[in-house]
Amino acid sequence: MPTIRRNMRTGLTWGTLYAGIYSTVAIFIAAGSGHVKDPFLGKLILTYVASGVTAGVLVGLLLPLRETILGTALLGAVGGVPVFYGFALLGAPISEWRGDAVRDVLTLGCTIGPLAALSLRAAIKRLP
Repeated sequence: MPTIRRNMRTGLTWGTLYAGIYSTVAIFIAAGSGHVKDPFLGKLILTYVASGVTAGVLVGLLLPLRETILGTALLGAVGGVPVFYGFALLGAPISEWRGDAVRDVLTLGCTIGPLAALSLRAAIKRLP
């Protein structure tokens, strides 16, 4: 299988896996607090899936960058921005955003994303 397809599949698999894990945790928390029928839970799960799949595919496309520390940090930023974008949309539709919402998405995605990727660097380097 060509490398780009394998990398995209790897990214998609990991993005979907993380979305599933976070969705499962959200369901257990909602069940424990009696909020399973809350419409927000469905929106939250949709956000996890959409941002996880998007981040996974983008990271998969750039997976060869994982060989260096800077490349791993860049992968984290590329994966972090769609995740925080999804949560920003969950908070308010884009039509209601002010300039600082975009700044916040980029700041959080480009800070937390690289920190998360660097903390997982050993596992990321072992990906096929």
